[in-house]
Amino acid sequence: MLVLMRFTANSPSVQSAESLQARQETLVGSLSEAPGFVAATLGRSPDVPQEWVVASRWTDAGSFRRGLSRYEVKLALGALAPESENLTSVFEVIGEGDGSAWHTRSSDRASDAETTGPGDNRAGPRWDDRP
Repeated sequence: MLVLMRFTANSPSVQSAESLQARQETLVGSLSEAPGFVAATLGRSPDVPQEWVVASRWTDAGSFRRGLSRYEVKLALGALAPESENLTSVFEVIGEGDGSAWHTRSSDRASDAETTGPGDNRAGPRWDDRP
């Protein structure tokens, strides 16, 4: 999984940038301790210096979601909340390459992912529907 977290600094000042970068590095350090974490990159826009991104790679969506539930990660994310942007951030990697070769992989999405979802009872009763 590829996860992108975007942040906008409150001001273009050096102090604001240094504070935001330090908090992002704390977040990456917390995420890196989670099982399933692969790698992370911290980036800053050269054109709009207030715009930042933390890109991380995970073995699967479940690992990322479990990583988010760790106490240290929640603290780090809370410290970044004022600068965070609410955008789609989790992407399934279906192709990647290193310049010499391109590799594609099939999607892990369920074949009925577009027609069913959480709370859909077509598959029968769930544990919480039992008498």
